[in-house]
Formats: sequence, C-alpha cells, structure tokens
Amino acid sequence: MSAPCPQCVHLRDSPGCQEFQVSSGCHACGVVGCWRTNPSCKYYNRDRVKHRDAGLGDTVPHMREVNVVCVADGSVREGQQNINWWLGRQVHFVFQRDLVYFMGSASGDECNCLIDSLRQCLDVICDVGRVRSLVQRSNRHLIFGDYMELQHHWRDVIRCIGVVLGMNLAPQDFSIICVDALHLGHGDREGTGTRTLYIARQNANHFVPLFHCPRGVEEIRAAASHIPLGPSGSASSAEAASRRGQEEIAKDAEELARAIKLSKDLNRREPQSEQEAGPVELDGATEKDSGNRKGPVGTPGDHRGPSGTKTKPKYI
Repeated sequence: MSAPCPQCVHLRDSPGCQEFQVSSGCHACGVVGCWRTNPSCKYYNRDRVKHRDAGLGDTVPHMREVNVVCVADGSVREGQQNINWWLGRQVHFVFQRDLVYFMGSASGDECNCLIDSLRQCLDVICDVGRVRSLVQRSNRHLIFGDYMELQHHWRDVIRCIGVVLGMNLAPQDFSIICVDALHLGHGDREGTGTRTLYIARQNANHFVPLFHCPRGVEEIRAAASHIPLGPSGSASSAEAASRRGQEEIAKDAEELARAIKLSKDLNRREPQSEQEAGPVELDGATEKDSGNRKGPVGTPGDHRGPSGTKTKPKYI
C-alpha cells in the first residue's frame, strides 16, 4: 500500500498525485505538466531536499517583505481572498501592531492608478496625464497605456510629479510599502528613504492609496495583535498608542461638553438682557405705551382707537 504523499493530499505516486503534479507542478522538478515518476523528468523518482527554500510556493519571507495584518469588520483575515472581497466591509491594515490604515480609491484611467495613488499619498494635485508622459519618456520599454509596475516605475513617478509641480521630490528620500489586498498577510517595501508612503494593490492590477486612521482604532489594533482590550491605562489595554487614542477621544468629549454648557448659559442670559434693556422706542411711542410688540400706535397690529383706548380687533 502506498504511503501518503508529503507534497499533496493523495497517496504517493497514485493517479491522483500524478494529476495534481501535472496541473500544479512536479514534486521533483516543479515543472507544470511533469510528475515525479515521469521517465523524462530531470529529477526522476527523486524527492526534494528537506529545506524550506526547496518547498513549492511562497513559503518563506523574502528580503523586501513587510508584516501587515488585515482586519475586516473587526476580525483578522489571512491568505488568498476572492476578487473584490473588501466591498461592503470595513477593512483596515495594521502595520507594526500600531499604525492603522484604510484603503482609498484611485482612477484607473489609462492605467495611471500608480501615479494617482502616489499623488494622493503626497497630498498634491497635478496633471496625471502629463506625469505619465514624462514617465513614458524615461522608460522606453513601457508600453503606452499599459500598466506600470511598482518595482520599476515608482521612482520615476515621484520624480516626475515633482517636475510637473516645480518641486524637488527626490526618490531617495522616500520608501513605498505596498499591501497585496488579494493575498493577505504581507506587503512589499521599495526604497530606503525616511518618508514612507503606503499603498495597496487590488485584484493584482490596480493600485490605491492607504490613508492613516488617527483615532478610534483601539479595537482594530487589539484584533490585529490578538490582545483583548482592558481597562483604560492598564497593561492589558495593549499599547501606548491605544491609550493616546483614548486620551484624544476624552479630550474631544470634554471640549464638546464645554461647548454645550456655554450654549445653555447664553440661552439663559438672552431673556434677562431683554428685561434689563427696558421699553423699545417705536416711531414716537414705546413698547409699553403701545401694549403690543407688533407695531407702533395706529398700525394694524396695535388694536387702539384714535383716542388711545384699546378696541377689540374685528375679524372678517
């Protein structure tokens, strides 16, 4: 009886195992369309070296990898997701268990989403088409109207945005962290500058900016770090950043309470001010003489006769 295959869920070298290798890659050489017991296989009937670098798929960290946790509707999500899975959900990305970001949107017109995303991260307004033209001149291999790749083009994008705006934007001053929104768990870092811009790649072909969430993110941080929230100020409330967020919220609430109290005080003072002001003069007669605030003597709102005595108003 065959033993279980260490590379898949089938029995070793069974028809199911061979079919899996043909569609997903040979267990020996990794080539699609081949299998371990195939006589023409370069590593016929041999096993892979037991080392993590020899495993199939993306199983080890790479040199530009950045750890990031995705929290959607309060729960951590990991691994590969479906297309547009984030629609209708509150999605946040947590970096270093402290920095919380959410996805914005970018125009995909003429495949310039990378330019529009970095433009928003830089918080500037510019002619995206003109930036694309300058990037195109600097990259002859770039097909007009085709997608731009982060690794190859981000430096030219930042530099050309500076040229269009008349600013000195040096790519070496920046670093880019890009989150893969389809394959959750990691992000890529490009550049070594001190100013970091955060973006995300949606559906493997569309870039969008990531914007920082400054407040109200304690629950998101706790979910990302798998640490339950505790009383404010205690060790179990997770991190100093969370406490800072709570202090800011408390400060806002204090200011709101003061504003409400001030508004109530002003409302109480208005009637007193009217009484202290005394009768108001109305065209030679006073409010007290007229007995009516709607108008002076002789006006339709006064209800007095020519002699000054009150008369009953007649309603028709």
